[in-house]
Amino acid sequence: GITFATGDRSGMVRRYETATGQPVGVPLLHKQAVLAVAFSPDGKKLLTGCADSSGRLWDVETGKVLHKLQHQQAVTAVSFGPADKNIMLTGSYDRTVKVWDVKTGKPVGKPLPAHDGAAHSLAISGDGKMLLTGTEDIETDKGKVFLWDIESWKQLTKPIQHPGAVRAVAFHPNGKSFVTGSVVEAL
Repeated sequence: GITFATGDRSGMVRRYETATGQPVGVPLLHKQAVLAVAFSPDGKKLLTGCADSSGRLWDVETGKVLHKLQHQQAVTAVSFGPADKNIMLTGSYDRTVKVWDVKTGKPVGKPLPAHDGAAHSLAISGDGKMLLTGTEDIETDKGKVFLWDIESWKQLTKPIQHPGAVRAVAFHPNGKSFVTGSVVEAL
């Protein structure tokens, strides 16, 4: 059946059967609050972001940690790249978005540059060619959205300013439009 996963402030990640609401498999445990959760494209792995400054890649069936992904501050956003790219991404309060190899858990290149605030949201376009990142400047509470080319990891446009922290980003299925969610009024 269809399952979903949730993370909570106690540090527990659970999967549930959608139809019944019953837990499935073993709980996955962090030592601090879980702030972000994402399934791999094949559904066999789960990527979590935690307040303890780490991301973790888990085997869904066994509950074992496959890789621990370290940041300097809380990991607030996680995402997988397209299946053929073999990458996963973590965004953090440390103002970085890091790209990791799914198989080895090692960084792929340097963290994405030019983030001037905490990286709260990540989205990959349906064709796997672009990445959106949404941020928050902790001092001003303003946000920005960055659009990246996944092959070169270069910005495709100037950052889009928001009057508040950007907590959600998503691409339209056609890949030609995207939406953003902020904690204050619309642009």
